[in-house]
Amino acid sequence: GAHERVPDAALLHASATDLPLRDATVDGLIALNLLEHLPDDVLALREFARVLRPGGRAVLVVPSNPRLYDYYDAHLQHQRRYARGELRE
Repeated sequence: GAHERVPDAALLHASATDLPLRDATVDGLIALNLLEHLPDDVLALREFARVLRPGGRAVLVVPSNPRLYDYYDAHLQHQRRYARGELRE
């Protein structure tokens, strides 16, 4: 697992909307197929911004095109799909 490969890395299990990290302490953040499941994605994005250092990078992967939301999204418990540029705002 990840811990065996990088034993000095801190592994956390936490809410994306309430990260147990100090402000501006993270160099990079990856959220893959996460935001679309959260009732308050804006709160999570604010938390990401809070913990990232100036110049830090976030990689976010989300489903695109709200017009494509269908029964499969609902089955996967997606709250939404995102329009181009929406996360940047």
